[in-house]
Amino acid sequence: MTTKSHSLPITGGAKVAALCAVAASLLTACSLTPPKTGEESYEVTEKITSLRVDDYAGSIEVVGGNGDTVKVTEKYEYSDGKPQTEHSVKGGELLLKSPGCGSGAEKCGVKYIVEVPASTSAHLMLGGGEITVRGLSGATYGKSEGGSVQILESGAKTVTALVDGGDASVSFSAVPNQVRVESGGGDATVRLPQGTYDVDAKTEGGDRKVSVKTDPRSPRKIKARTEGGQAGVLSAG
Repeated sequence: MTTKSHSLPITGGAKVAALCAVAASLLTACSLTPPKTGEESYEVTEKITSLRVDDYAGSIEVVGGNGDTVKVTEKYEYSDGKPQTEHSVKGGELLLKSPGCGSGAEKCGVKYIVEVPASTSAHLMLGGGEITVRGLSGATYGKSEGGSVQILESGAKTVTALVDGGDASVSFSAVPNQVRVESGGGDATVRLPQGTYDVDAKTEGGDRKVSVKTDPRSPRKIKARTEGGQAGVLSAG
């Protein structure tokens, strides 16, 4: 599959400047001018074993499906120009990329909704917004610089969830080997199946809660760290 990019003409209109508060949405800035929107969906026919998403702003939602089906939906919101997007496949890895709209763009964001085989590994990077992953058994890495990260019903042995300013949470359907969940300003939460774990849970500004069985000799390493919220390593039951 070859790399592609998209662009659309921009209709004219006066821009209205306004003060605004930061909000969790597809938009990187606020304005009284209604945003333009668009959407595109496609299937990937090549065999995929890993997914990599590098998104400037918006959100990323990944679902582990049955069989080998790979479906992608890109939803856009923008003001001065439609976000540029690219997708390509190399060596079994599907790369989805949106670098933004360039300097001066008031609003610009892409929401990716991706269905991949459940065994797919995922490496997800987001400049601002929410990352949600559900039902993957491949190694999973999610980082958002300004939103939240949720990794749910994971069957993966290795999971990392990092966020600078929101909540980071992971829940498992199978016992993992290595988990790292960190937040700069929100809660860091891990929910685990029954088992014994080597737990490292620390917080500088909230409560520490551990309800699983712990043993520092356990090969199952769980880290939950936060600077401003609750650090929790909890039983899923």
